[in-house]
Amino acid sequence: MTPRQLDAKEIGRKIRHLRLKHKMTQWTLAFNADLNSSYIALLERGHRIPSLEVLYRLARYLRCRPEDLLS
Repeated sequence: MTPRQLDAKEIGRKIRHLRLKHKMTQWTLAFNADLNSSYIALLERGHRIPSLEVLYRLARYLRCRPEDLLS
């Protein structure tokens, strides 16, 4: 990853893209990752950047590597 600042909107777009690719609702992803569905919505809209722990949980259920969500 380049040493640029993380773009919350870009991360959110990747989360949404992968969630829809796996035909998951925000609620399903939130339930599986032990998060709140409102938080998933905030992430996807780029209003929040996930912590490292959350990033790993999301990657597990989105079937990707955590770095895929950041690159």
